[in-house]
Amino acid sequence: MGSSGAGSRTIRSPSPQSAIVEVGLAEVGLSCSRSRNNSVADACPEQARPPGGRTVGELRPLDGSQNDRSGMSKPQQVRVLIVDDHELVAESFARVLRDEPDMSVVGTAATVAEGLTAARSLDPDVVLLDYQLPDGDGVSAAKKLRMESAAKVIILTGSGNAAARLAASGAGCAGYIEKTMASNGLADVVRRVHSGEVMIPQDDFAALPSLDQLALHYQPIVDLHTEAVTGFEALVRWLHPRRGLLPPGEFIGLAEETGFIKEIGGWVLAEATSQLARWQRDYPRQPPLEMSVNLSVRQLDQPDLTPIVAELVDAANIGGTLVLEITESVMLDASEGVVNTLQTLRSLGASIALDDFGTGYSSLAYLRRLPIDVIKIDKCFTDDLPHGSRSVLLAETICSLGRELNLMTIAEGIETVEQADCLRSMGQLWGQGFYFFRPKPAGDIEAILAAGHPLEASVP
Repeated sequence: MGSSGAGSRTIRSPSPQSAIVEVGLAEVGLSCSRSRNNSVADACPEQARPPGGRTVGELRPLDGSQNDRSGMSKPQQVRVLIVDDHELVAESFARVLRDEPDMSVVGTAATVAEGLTAARSLDPDVVLLDYQLPDGDGVSAAKKLRMESAAKVIILTGSGNAAARLAASGAGCAGYIEKTMASNGLADVVRRVHSGEVMIPQDDFAALPSLDQLALHYQPIVDLHTEAVTGFEALVRWLHPRRGLLPPGEFIGLAEETGFIKEIGGWVLAEATSQLARWQRDYPRQPPLEMSVNLSVRQLDQPDLTPIVAELVDAANIGGTLVLEITESVMLDASEGVVNTLQTLRSLGASIALDDFGTGYSSLAYLRRLPIDVIKIDKCFTDDLPHGSRSVLLAETICSLGRELNLMTIAEGIETVEQADCLRSMGQLWGQGFYFFRPKPAGDIEAILAAGHPLEASVP
């Protein structure tokens, strides 16, 4: 019998005789494979073949009610699904587990989409899930799995990947296994996870937060002439169990190094867009409130960033009011792929802001090359206003440049009335800083919005 289609994927399930039963899942193009011990005809009988010629194999229940040939009841088996795009890795794990009498590998898959479909069809007890898959990251997939099934999730990754451990812990996964160590103790970890234990080492988590320790504070962006709030910048904080509230400088650098910034950034995007939707609903105004969220270069390299943003914008119904901020340093080595990602994000209705403008090496080149809607005047220029003649001239030049290019310009770091007045005299329209508001938790922001008018300056 032939394959069910080009480019298809096989989900395999062992029979009681360790045969591999073909399961044709047309919706994801999953194809049949040859049986290890039985013929394909035996594994997929003619009567199971639908009119199109594709084979649909019925999985036999692998539980305590199944009898072997002697009529004796077999012990209950832990049903395991393996999701890894490296075929040799997946097969190696499968061989290790098949040698265990209480383990049953119900199938393998190579992508997030295939893994989710397989989990729905095969009802595994435990899913071994690769940390990075071709169509997305395993941690995001783990969250979906936990919502859709009762399966326990174990994340698979390379050695020493602290980001994967943190992400797995934050996503509520039950275990974490380094692939190089998987042959030693894999079955034991699966058993213990299946029994309810959480098998994620905690010893190296002290320097980085778990996702449930994160919080967002929001700094209002104001119209400099009316001092009315027009939007917010979302700023992440760490609710440290011993040290209290920590600013991003305490952990973002390490998060960038380890790659955990992807998980932090994803959490921030989801939280900020959801919060913006609530504020737009509860405090409607024209134009509607906006939300600025910072993106790291690692996030821009994520293949699933665009669909994630599209889903969040659509779910929150905030099209046209999400601003994604990138820094000049991020763009120093920006590839054409990153530029294309920014253009796609812009097509979804997000605006792109260039943060720290004027501090890089090629600011004007970025304005020519990148799809920019907003430039943010760096605090280093604002600090010397109104007395530093060079800073005044540079700030005036940036404001004029923004007007000529039809770009929104936001001055950062405004801390005194003199700075605010100087910027107003230049025709600058928007700003943010401690003179107006410090970053505040959502509850305090709601008090500002409910007041409906500017509050007193928050700097003593």
